[in-house]
Amino acid sequence: LVVISEIVLGPDRLDRYLAANRFTVFPAMVGAYSALLGLVIAASALVLDRLAEGRLKLVQESRHIDSLSGIFRSAMVCLGAATLASLIVLVPTSSAGVDRGVVYLWAVFTFMVVARLARVIWMVGHMMNIVATQEGA
Repeated sequence: LVVISEIVLGPDRLDRYLAANRFTVFPAMVGAYSALLGLVIAASALVLDRLAEGRLKLVQESRHIDSLSGIFRSAMVCLGAATLASLIVLVPTSSAGVDRGVVYLWAVFTFMVVARLARVIWMVGHMMNIVATQEGA
């Protein structure tokens, strides 16, 4: 987004896009990020509850247990930051440069969210494989 906006299309294109679509695109992004944040919070609460009950003993014994809470926490932080950045984009400023800077910050958090969610999905899939392997044995 940054490269396309600054080099290929020119910053004026992003300025016009924000002027025309700011209140169409970014409220949807706030809703999407908030929903994903709620999903990750619920998933982490569920996993932690099951771990505390001892129902995921194999997961507790796996080599990935130490990184489990960090993976969920980093996803929550990135989703929270992306949600806040989306909210900030909704506040128009008198400077097109500031508006572009906020959009670029939002874009960075969006890429981080994709990476963090991919890691959460990987971790949940790995946990499912561990549990399914044990139940099948």
